[in-house]
Amino acid sequence: MKNTHWHLSLVILCLFTLLACDKKEEFVPADYICIIVNQGNLSSSNGSLSILKTDGTVDQEVYTKANRWKLASIIESVTLHQDLLILMCSNEDKVEIIDNKTFKSVCEPIRGIGIPRYCTVYQNGAYVTCTDSWNPNANGQVCKIDLATKKVVEKISLNGIPEGIKELNGLLYVATGNGVAVINPNTDEIIRHIEIYENGITAKHLVTDYEGKLWVSFTETDGKTGIASLKTSEDFTSNGTLADLQFSSFIPLKNMDMWGTIDITPDGKKLLYLSAEGVVGAQNAEAETAICSFDIATNTLPSDPLITGTGFYGFNVNPLNGDIYTANVNGFITNSVTYIYNAAGKKINDGLITGVGSCRFVFKSEP
Repeated sequence: MKNTHWHLSLVILCLFTLLACDKKEEFVPADYICIIVNQGNLSSSNGSLSILKTDGTVDQEVYTKANRWKLASIIESVTLHQDLLILMCSNEDKVEIIDNKTFKSVCEPIRGIGIPRYCTVYQNGAYVTCTDSWNPNANGQVCKIDLATKKVVEKISLNGIPEGIKELNGLLYVATGNGVAVINPNTDEIIRHIEIYENGITAKHLVTDYEGKLWVSFTETDGKTGIASLKTSEDFTSNGTLADLQFSSFIPLKNMDMWGTIDITPDGKKLLYLSAEGVVGAQNAEAETAICSFDIATNTLPSDPLITGTGFYGFNVNPLNGDIYTANVNGFITNSVTYIYNAAGKKINDGLITGVGSCRFVFKSEP
């Protein structure tokens, strides 16, 4: 009997020890400046999130630490909305919604929407651009997720593969095909497709400038790349129709990367774009890359890039101070090295080791 009591006491002691250790290991994220989106390697599905802490150091794999399992996906993009982070994940083809302070999942992954790409939020709906496949002739859609129920409540069909999406003045603008589809989120209907009269180019991403104009990046397989603007501020009328909108003349920008990566300075007066000599990847890990600055007011592009480097796959501008974050992704084979530059293009750090394929940087002050 004494041996039985001794064994029972030992079991209880072990259970208490395990519970105490489990509690001690609970991940509590530090305060951070930005979230670093590590896309991961396509063949490994090892996308992850890092945070740049306020002390200047990096905490890796914060999603894994918070949830105790890996994403097991590629992360295409992340959208911050209030206290939520919305993760568009391919390979697993899902949308993950997590808390932006704890990084814990707030619901089951949302599936059955195709391959998710980018997202914007209007009122309580997250609008996610998705495609059925990577076939150039594939169909696409915008899927609306109710952020209260975390369920897909609408699918809006599109012709072609959609990429970037942006809410502006109560309308949703979707880069798709040779222009922009305009969706009225009050009815979830496409009310106009605005085409650009330039052959063979595909719309990619959208930013808004200091005058309220929408700028769209365009690329094509044969190397034609550039931007065009669309004035939108006074074109939506009370009866739900659009005036006769047209793009401005197409402005060629040499060697814009294949994804049409663009961002805007905090004052909305300079559009920055990523330039690349070839496709950055394992076969071209040290491709020459640059971040260039286009002056919107004067429609001019300086002869020299703002920033030069190798292996850049994406970048973002800190909306608080104009600092520019980018990374050498080292061919997606090993961890990236993230660099920070000031608005004048001067490097202000020596490089931070981040995850595989660091390509997007999400700042807390983003809407």
